[in-house]
Amino acid sequence: SKVFLEAIDNKAYVRFKYLSKTHLVKPLFLFPRRSKLLLYGYDLVLNEEVEFEVRYIEDLEIETTPFIKNLHPKMLLSMRNDVEFALDNMLYVRFDYTNLKGEQSLRTIGHFNYTEDYKNYGYDREHIRGHCFLRGEERTFKLLRFDNGTVLNLSYNE
Repeated sequence: SKVFLEAIDNKAYVRFKYLSKTHLVKPLFLFPRRSKLLLYGYDLVLNEEVEFEVRYIEDLEIETTPFIKNLHPKMLLSMRNDVEFALDNMLYVRFDYTNLKGEQSLRTIGHFNYTEDYKNYGYDREHIRGHCFLRGEERTFKLLRFDNGTVLNLSYNE
């Protein structure tokens, strides 16, 4: 719990395994509930606040920054380079996405790759398909609809 308090005080992030899955979390506070000590924090992959029972946390590390690089919105070539970096290193990508109706939502995707679904319409490497944590299913995204994107310092291969 000392590491969590240090991370909270320094506004740092933590990476750990919880029930055999790796998480990247901004810890907010620790609190006891009955006989358990719980960590409450913002999970950068799930994009929501989550409780973790501290005794099940393993391989705890402090991360000063959870982001490796920012994506360059509206610049397709730069965006492709950043996405390919994430693909090559099996890293999660987090971004604001604007759909056809103009609605914006925060998304995190993993296990993704370019899709050929739109190649017949003249698009080449402009759409990616992967697991969307907001929807909990495979989704396709057009790169030029990304905004405020970042590559997370967390591999979906861990």
